[in-house]
Amino acid sequence: MENKQYKIALYSIPQGMFSNSQCINLYGDQCEWSMFFIENFKFKVVIYQNKINIQDFEIILDQSSFDEYFEYLNFDQNSQQEMQNILNSMKKIQSSSHNYFKLPSVKIKDKDKLIKFINNCLNQIETLINEQKQKDVKHYLKENLIALNLDVIDKCKIRASLVQKINGRIDLILKNFYQTHLSQDLLGFAGSSIQITDEFIQDKFHIDFFTLNESEKQFILKKITNYFKLHAYNSLQDGTDLDWKNENPIQQIDQNFGGTHKIMIVDQYRTPINFTLIGVHDRPEFVRVDMFDTEKVQQNGLLFFVNEDLWRRREVQPSVKKSKQSKYNKEFAIAEKYYLNEVLQEGGWRVIEKLIIPKNSIQINQEGKIHRLEQFLNWKSIYEN
Repeated sequence: MENKQYKIALYSIPQGMFSNSQCINLYGDQCEWSMFFIENFKFKVVIYQNKINIQDFEIILDQSSFDEYFEYLNFDQNSQQEMQNILNSMKKIQSSSHNYFKLPSVKIKDKDKLIKFINNCLNQIETLINEQKQKDVKHYLKENLIALNLDVIDKCKIRASLVQKINGRIDLILKNFYQTHLSQDLLGFAGSSIQITDEFIQDKFHIDFFTLNESEKQFILKKITNYFKLHAYNSLQDGTDLDWKNENPIQQIDQNFGGTHKIMIVDQYRTPINFTLIGVHDRPEFVRVDMFDTEKVQQNGLLFFVNEDLWRRREVQPSVKKSKQSKYNKEFAIAEKYYLNEVLQEGGWRVIEKLIIPKNSIQINQEGKIHRLEQFLNWKSIYEN
């Protein structure tokens, strides 16, 4: 038999969604980039220079933008079957032996069109970074840039959000890369910035920012962009004389508070624990668990962030009023559009409670304060509890 030699090549740059990394000139140097599908309509783009990761950011597409470049493969049947397994298990209608389900993947419709679009996104990001007027851009990207996200709407309109931390101060910078009315006489790209305070983080998440580890702090700061929007005037009729004088068009977005679950642990002290579903933009964002330790006189809590699209109903049924919905206020859209609300009410709260609070204990038994809900609330955990 003829001897054949084979070589194994190890690449330091992951290929991502393309067979090869793509080249572009950024920050005065030749760079490469790769694109990765994360979940839902979310993607990550990683920029390399000399095989070293110098920057990464997320791109979140709306439905029309996603449909312009991608299509889902085996999506609805996988996620919907998982939700039906969870609900059927809770109601003891059926049982099953599997404890996993396939995640969806995406298919690129037009490779060249997508590459051209991502290159445009990268050029817009370069513009935004240069506007921060940092002497050492590479140091800024490594040490000061906390998060950078792009939201794409209407197929091509790009909204950028940047979180930076310089000398202990945290700022959020928002900018639109499409033209709107900046004043009654001027068109341009709307943009503004706002300082993020510790009080704001405490108010939104009910968690002591200083008690988090570094990775948890980074995670929270990356979520900050969900709670602000940049008000823009698409036409002259959108603004009044008073509106045009607004120096900072950044507006806060209210949270949607969902169904709650409360228990009372009785030991030497009566210790209440509150479970709350919280959303933003009428989408589930996280489940918050609050416990006030009356013995140590301190607030303890956990956050369970949600992968919203795993819980989404593909066909929204007409709203039917039920008596239990009286405990909700602004989250009716969440109750109607997502399985999560129903799963929590049917027994999900009890499952989470059993997993995080040991029997005969008045302490929350979890390392770290930030988790993913699907690690605790899934078909397997419900079936076993």
